[in-house]
Amino acid sequence: MQLPTASKRSTCTASVGLKTPCKLVVAAIVSLLLLAATLLLTVSQVVETIDRNARLTEQRRVEGMLSTLAATGGSLTTESAMRLGIRYGFDEMRLGTLSDIQPGEVAVPLDSSARAVIWRPAQPGSSALRAYGASRIPLIFIMLFVTIAALVTLLTVTHRLELERREARALAGRDSLTGLANRLGFENDLERLSAASTPFTLLYLDLDGFKQVNDRHGHAAGDAVLRVVASRLVRCVGETATVARLGGDEFAVLLVDQCEIADLAKAIVAAVRRPIALGQSMAQLGVSIGVARAGTGVGSGALMRLADAALYRVKAGGGSGFHVAAA
Repeated sequence: MQLPTASKRSTCTASVGLKTPCKLVVAAIVSLLLLAATLLLTVSQVVETIDRNARLTEQRRVEGMLSTLAATGGSLTTESAMRLGIRYGFDEMRLGTLSDIQPGEVAVPLDSSARAVIWRPAQPGSSALRAYGASRIPLIFIMLFVTIAALVTLLTVTHRLELERREARALAGRDSLTGLANRLGFENDLERLSAASTPFTLLYLDLDGFKQVNDRHGHAAGDAVLRVVASRLVRCVGETATVARLGGDEFAVLLVDQCEIADLAKAIVAAVRRPIALGQSMAQLGVSIGVARAGTGVGSGALMRLADAALYRVKAGGGSGFHVAAA
């Protein structure tokens, strides 16, 4: 099992935390677009139905008038067709042939001679749409656009705030000098591993001779030394471990990967002992390491005390070495 570093965990958690609001906003936008499409389709169908019903009604009226005229022995002329149209409100009614019909017109045949009464039927649905839709439909789309823009803005702001919150949380658990986890980040990882009953090993480190470096070269040089030591520790244990600076010249490592602890501890001691360039001079440190393995029934507090006791046993023996606490 690999334990991600604090920065990697923060990135992963941020992406997971943002999935839900992203999905909700996308779903809302898609729903609005579907609603708009459904509205347009419904309006189109309603307008078409109203116009068709109006056309059929006018055809039945004309057929009724022609039947009445035939029953009374009357005849229809071009002039009488126009008068009927004006009288009964049939737009552009005239007498013609079926071949005279123009687009948008309808006709009722008179006889087998292809003569017909032709007129342009009323379109109340289309007329209402032209009268009211010209102002209302654009307004609906403007409102739709504004709503989608507001949702996108909300998503953008939520995304930024979430990232800032995650970054702030990550920084709260990070040491500003070395970039390692700080005591808070370390304790969080230690508690999480202990609660998960995951086998792991704790290395508690204290630098030997660091006070002399500070006294001789100054605090700026001491900070540079701490950064170099932090870098060497990360190279020794790898990126899957938690490496933390607990404060001052104290460090800690949480190892989840099963490895030969003695070999790793020796490699850390050797890495820290390598001289560190400080301008025209060199500094050389040692490191004392207390090692404790997590076991059944051993809480995080007890594990820290075991590692601390092992560390000071090394200190008592002259430092620059390691000791593994008894399980």
